[in-house]
Amino acid sequence: MKLKLDLHVHSHYSKDGFETIQNIILEAKRKGLDGIALTDHNTVDGLLDAKKEGAKQNIIVISGCEIKSKSGDILAYGVTDVIKKGMSVKETINEIHKQDGIAVAAHPYPEISHRTKMYQFLKVGFDAIETTNARSLLMNKKAEKMAKKLNISQTGGSDAHSLREIGNAYTEIDANEKTEKSIINAIKLGKTRPRLVKNTSIYSFIYCTIKRFLK
Repeated sequence: MKLKLDLHVHSHYSKDGFETIQNIILEAKRKGLDGIALTDHNTVDGLLDAKKEGAKQNIIVISGCEIKSKSGDILAYGVTDVIKKGMSVKETINEIHKQDGIAVAAHPYPEISHRTKMYQFLKVGFDAIETTNARSLLMNKKAEKMAKKLNISQTGGSDAHSLREIGNAYTEIDANEKTEKSIINAIKLGKTRPRLVKNTSIYSFIYCTIKRFLK
């Protein structure tokens, strides 16, 4: 079955996120998504609430987080325990794999909204590369080109920090079942197709900057 999941969503559990879990789930449903991955920065505190809300709305929630390594951000799917930030890329990937999760290089090329050196480490054991990020204005094509060169799975997500951003990008996944295990396995096997609906607008960046200042 083909499923549409926004694989990069932040809630108020992130220092730079603002939205409640309930509102995120309702917005995902309103926009026709089958699910999301909750990827708050260096925390899994919102996962339990997200899975409960998701079950009420028939929206699947993939366990996840976005971990800050020494060289950039790494998306972890299928993990339920906190992974220490500040480790090397390889150490972070190893810790994700110890939880039977998968590691995805998040927005691996630097630009205004993302400062990263992840592009230097794409050959060290990632399960996938995020090649479509709605907040990346210039580097998605470069990430896609590298993923094809390495023959590695591709993912897409909005990197939403506000409701209006949810679903701006998503991943079409050909999974056997609408379950976390099946979806993660499909990502590993490369049964994915990232989709960009629209890039995040400058107004959303301004909104998030103001909200972050006020938080």
